[in-house]
Amino acid sequence: MTADNKRDEKSGQVLAGNTLARPGSRKGIRNRLHADFIADVQESWSRSGRSALEILYREDTPGYARLVASVLPKEFIIDTSNIEVASDEEIDETIQLLKAERARLIGSSQSVAIDPGSGTAKAKRKAKAEN
Repeated sequence: MTADNKRDEKSGQVLAGNTLARPGSRKGIRNRLHADFIADVQESWSRSGRSALEILYREDTPGYARLVASVLPKEFIIDTSNIEVASDEEIDETIQLLKAERARLIGSSQSVAIDPGSGTAKAKRKAKAEN
């Protein structure tokens, strides 16, 4: 290593503490580049996003599936803070609605009957009242 330019003699890489070049990019340049890039992508998407997706779907269906999977959330956050104030009937009704939606989405041949007024909570209360 020579003292004047602070480069490694074998690799030629500039070593820490050098005075050959300014140290890194100016502050905020990466953020500005990132913001400009996102704005460009948004503008491009506004112009031709839908047609680009249709072309991708026709010409590269597995690539389309990868794209869709990459933008879906990896996990869902479910807010259960209101569960404590819900009645048993409301909870049962919500469960039935979720089962019906699941069946619809996966194309289940099982029919799910939704009777908002019935449920285990109502049956339990009725049994309790009869005793």
